[in-house]
Amino acid sequence: MKRLSASCLPLLFFPLWCSGILAETPENVSQSSSTETLGLFLPSLADVFTSDGSGPFSAASAALVVRSDGLLLTGYRSVAGAKQIRVRFSNGEVYDRVELMAFDERRDVAVVRIPAVGLRVPTPVTVTELKRDDPVGVICYSQAHGWLLTKGTFVRTRMADEVPGAGSGYRVVSFSALITPDCIGGVLVDSRGRALGLLLHGQETALAVPLESVLGLANAGGGTVLGSASSTSIPASTAQPARIERNTGTEKGASPSSDPIEILRGFGTYYVKSNTIYMNSDVLLASFREKPEFAAWKLRSVDDAGSADLTIEITVPFLSWEWNYRMVHRATGLVLASGKVKALEQHQAAPLLAADIAKAIESARGVPEMPRNAASPASRLAGSKKWRVKGGAALENHDLTLAIGEDAIFFDESPGKHVEIPTRSILSVYHFVTENREQQRRLQDWEHGWDKACEWTGNGEGCIALYGAPIWLLGEGILRIKGPASHFIALRWQDDQSIIEVSMQVAALEWKEILERLLAVTRKNQGADPLEVLADAGQLRQEFEKAKQKSMKIFLESVVHIGRWPPLGPGDFRMVVLARNDDRAEVFFFDVADTKLEKLRAVAAAHLEKAPREVGTISATLRDKSDLKLLDEIRFEDVILRFD
Repeated sequence: MKRLSASCLPLLFFPLWCSGILAETPENVSQSSSTETLGLFLPSLADVFTSDGSGPFSAASAALVVRSDGLLLTGYRSVAGAKQIRVRFSNGEVYDRVELMAFDERRDVAVVRIPAVGLRVPTPVTVTELKRDDPVGVICYSQAHGWLLTKGTFVRTRMADEVPGAGSGYRVVSFSALITPDCIGGVLVDSRGRALGLLLHGQETALAVPLESVLGLANAGGGTVLGSASSTSIPASTAQPARIERNTGTEKGASPSSDPIEILRGFGTYYVKSNTIYMNSDVLLASFREKPEFAAWKLRSVDDAGSADLTIEITVPFLSWEWNYRMVHRATGLVLASGKVKALEQHQAAPLLAADIAKAIESARGVPEMPRNAASPASRLAGSKKWRVKGGAALENHDLTLAIGEDAIFFDESPGKHVEIPTRSILSVYHFVTENREQQRRLQDWEHGWDKACEWTGNGEGCIALYGAPIWLLGEGILRIKGPASHFIALRWQDDQSIIEVSMQVAALEWKEILERLLAVTRKNQGADPLEVLADAGQLRQEFEKAKQKSMKIFLESVVHIGRWPPLGPGDFRMVVLARNDDRAEVFFFDVADTKLEKLRAVAAAHLEKAPREVGTISATLRDKSDLKLLDEIRFEDVILRFD
């Protein structure tokens, strides 16, 4: 039923504003601690060169000392089949006699021996000693710039089977950090400078093999000597010293001809390269156009990467809310600046990324002269009414400004830090109010409710109650309410296949006005009766219970990615379909063994169409995007679900 209700029944949906989503950015990396970590590790690191015996040597991989009597770990595929191997340490010392002692092809790790003793062995650490978001460092060998240290955070361990192209049957460490494209290998370290894992060479995702999984290779005996030809030279060592790559800001120590500051001051064109399915390049470009600084600096985007002065690359580590960027100089491959922001989806991430990138450019160029009225991204809403609201749950103390335009809804926390929701993407709006008599119980139940919600939706992947599961399904205990009876409005909208929800606390005399404005603008974008507005949690649960009675089993033939949820499949699942406004639907997935349909695995947005004829069995069609499998359409009875 679609109606605007003035009742005060408590309707609770999971709020989006959590973990500083609006504007949290990383702190600057400590230059002194980074230099110390890099200095400690360099004597234990080497770069490996290979040759087929007839031609010159070329850089193949990095190596890590694991025993003082000359044993090093390196990439197996990098040395497999090589006729000759050379190992060079950072101090310039080269070893021509190299033995291949053992290898683990599955994990792409090999042990080689050189005739040396007294080598420095770094202290190892097991992955069980780290927890999510602990700081880590990535030390990799760049063919253009030598040894680089990039700061990041530990995410989790998982099976390689979950990562396209990574193989199967072994554990990998996921981390969030930017890696230069010409990195040929390296080591993952913890905040105390202990060795955690070896980088998986050739993987675009940030992955490492836990050191504990391969240290046993160093105990292998025997070995094969790979020929030596001392008269054949290897490429000269990079003239640039080892450098620190920060999460934000620019790199130091480059030669004058490739100074990042000079490049940032002088570039005129850029190309946006999104290395994730979750960010459409056009969305980020639109945010760049909203930044008056870009116009004042006369910066111009181009469609051809080969004609751009620099490339802006975007990545999102798996099961992470961190949106990473790098600004790479096309001519030299130099990383000019890098950083990350936290957001739940691309329309939140884009303006934050644009603001962070503008600051990086500003550090080199200074503040440009701009028109006084050009500072706000939502300046086109000038003259429109704005409301002061508070973000729900973890951001309940963050004062926000709500502005509802014809084509977008803005939440502003401060200049340059805002969330923009396309009006055409809104699925539904919900009003609910907390009663005074409920306050104490809700406060007492809040922590328990979160634990329960995370347990129900965790499936070994952490608390994934943040991925779009509604409050009416998870339970009202996850919404923490303070103070007198409060009115809330929750927006639920579609972002590609994902469904995102955001809640806000509004003034008691303003919630009707806000809903009426939302109805007015969505009617123009979505049709005569576009928006579903409800106020009864019981009604929503009843709708879901009815839909559960019609749940059906669906088989997914391979691993399928749905928004930011952990991958599904291959195998059987239970599916529940809830029809929404504007011929759209929310599609819920549960494990087939979950007979009560309590532990949600994923929820996706789909377009609902009537088929010309009924089908006898339910079927799912998949499509490929960026080496991942996504839902394309699902057919059952006389219904077709099409997914963006």
